[in-house]
Amino acid sequence: CWMESRASNNLCGWLYLYLDGVINFEHLYYFGRLTHKTPFVRPGNEVQFNSIVMECPLHHDFINFFKNKRILISENDRLGTDFPHWELEIDETGLLRAIYSFANYEGTKPSFYYKKVAEDVFRSLAQILPGIKLDDWSGQLKFKDGADFWVESLTHKSAKLGDYIHKDDGLYIDSKTKVKNIVYCGPNRTRTLGLYSYTLDLIDSI
Repeated sequence: CWMESRASNNLCGWLYLYLDGVINFEHLYYFGRLTHKTPFVRPGNEVQFNSIVMECPLHHDFINFFKNKRILISENDRLGTDFPHWELEIDETGLLRAIYSFANYEGTKPSFYYKKVAEDVFRSLAQILPGIKLDDWSGQLKFKDGADFWVESLTHKSAKLGDYIHKDDGLYIDSKTKVKNIVYCGPNRTRTLGLYSYTLDLIDSI
């Protein structure tokens, strides 16, 4: 929960779910990931690719050859599409864990793509585990939202790296209303700053 001063567009306090009382501050550095549950948005028109995790226990004569290996799948005809890549990993117990990327356009839901995820993953599995079929395992599939995400591209086209970087590291309530006293430092940030640059940012604010 958060509080905002509409008159000045300043964020003036933060109320945590498991902490009594409101925390007041003058400046805030936000390092979290932005999701649909977060009351902020970032500038820019980049398409964000979110992920779906699919899990399923497997049994196959060749499965031991692929345990504890990360298998990346990126087919030629999928590059540049809304479903560009996915990855597979099978643990010691034979549990398959697949991470599948999809373009997170407005109005989409991960559940829309569960069937497609299963079909693509098992088509890939059939190339390394001959004879494996989705119909034999469909009753044991489990899906959930993944933590991984990617950004398609940056807004501006240029040969210079500096032109790719948004100079604005703020957060917005909507596309036009900027929160003045918050600096975004999380994974959706488009400026490429390392540890020392973040430290200098913090020193400058003191």
